[in-house]
Amino acid sequence: METCVFAGTFDPVTVGHYLSVKETVKAFKKVFVVVGENAKKAPLFTETERAELVSAAFTGLGVTVLKFSDFNGEQEYADYLKTNGVKYYVRGIRNTQDFGYEKKAERKNSAVYPYITTAYIFCEDAEKGISSTKVKSIIKKGGNALEFIPESARETFARIIKERALTE
Repeated sequence: METCVFAGTFDPVTVGHYLSVKETVKAFKKVFVVVGENAKKAPLFTETERAELVSAAFTGLGVTVLKFSDFNGEQEYADYLKTNGVKYYVRGIRNTQDFGYEKKAERKNSAVYPYITTAYIFCEDAEKGISSTKVKSIIKKGGNALEFIPESARETFARIIKERALTE
């Protein structure tokens, strides 16, 4: 297939994200991973920290990492896809709740960009309990969440956590 965008808040990037992107790379020639913003979420990590973690996590997969702030004022992912002629938008799905949310977003995106095709990557059972929300909860309680972070990003993750602890 062609080029696709795999977007997420990645607050922080998890093993589930890594496995979904790894599958995406198998199906598409070029994959843009977008560190996004969601007005309904208050990220624990800054956009720069999240982009650094995503870049570390996906090292060697041949993806291009972008930040939502790089979109030159585009308001929606569909706007970016349309402007850049990208027809495929890939979403990772853990459960029926994720799927319902993404189907609503698919309809909204299609209204903005009728040529968009949303492709879904369904996670394995072992990954269903892994979420950024769970990782943030562990961090906020002072726990160790490294097992939920892709191995290639663990050093970066630990450094960011340590720096945050020194400055807060």
